[in-house]
Amino acid sequence: MVNWTQMHDCYTDVDRVPVLLDRLEREDDPEAWEELGYRLVLEHDLVFPAGFAALPSLVRLASRSTRARGLAGAILRRAAGHHGCDDLLADCTHAITEFRKLLDQHLESRPVDFLAVFLDLLAAKGEYHWSAVLGGFTDDSHHPGLPPLRRGRDDRHRGPRAFFSDPGLEPGRREAPQPTARDLR
Repeated sequence: MVNWTQMHDCYTDVDRVPVLLDRLEREDDPEAWEELGYRLVLEHDLVFPAGFAALPSLVRLASRSTRARGLAGAILRRAAGHHGCDDLLADCTHAITEFRKLLDQHLESRPVDFLAVFLDLLAAKGEYHWSAVLGGFTDDSHHPGLPPLRRGRDDRHRGPRAFFSDPGLEPGRREAPQPTARDLR
């Protein structure tokens, strides 16, 4: 049982987060989700004691709510920061284990938000650095600001490009390489 009188949110309130969690247990209220997000993770960077205290409830809600899954992931992605709540995080071990299982199952469905869920899974596995580093990755084509190369008639006005997509693709190729078979030693 959580002693909410000691779990302040970003506004230093101790009574609002439990009320919001109770409301969200009963119904999916977009305004309550928005307020809860602001109270638990400040400016997408800082997490507060109420965030770690709310984590088990968010994990319970995450099986039926994308917002709960996202907010629980946002809290875990910031767990490596200087928040002074390591003891609260240690108390969430069971909830984090359940969250990892939930994220693994969700990733098997090949969700549209694959990257966000994958980053949450990395954080849930304690890989906070990789979760943060990969956070800015996008699946896109980028044109660096370099002068065009003069290679051939068709390529003379096009500068170098890099494509980021499937891990099996090489830079600049749009089709997947053919698998090669070889004998193992």
